[in-house]
Amino acid sequence: MKSVLICGDGNFSFSMAIGKLQETGDLTLLEGLLGVKGPFKIKCTSFDTRVQLLGKYHECAKILPALDNMGKIGVTVEHGVNAWELESHYPEERFDAVVWNHPHLGTENFNLHRFLLCHFMHSA
Repeated sequence: MKSVLICGDGNFSFSMAIGKLQETGDLTLLEGLLGVKGPFKIKCTSFDTRVQLLGKYHECAKILPALDNMGKIGVTVEHGVNAWELESHYPEERFDAVVWNHPHLGTENFNLHRFLLCHFMHSA
């Protein structure tokens, strides 16, 4: 089973779409998107806590429970994951694919975003 890490998904809508593809069992589109052959174990992560996400994105009230129910098909959700320190969160784990959707620090500071991207690339 291939291991996939999803970071920077904001409201988890991308993760939900990936989970639904996994749920159908038709992995062709998912394999093309991720660039690796399935089946998949998919880890959907956020830097924010669950409570913070629910405060920021009202749609998470439906998305997160739906993702939680996908554990039986290999989809899990983890919060408090710092994308530029992946080795501290997953010291023994390696991923076959890493997806980072929208890296953003909540500010419009080019230097900070460059710093974020550099550290994420090194970490991944």
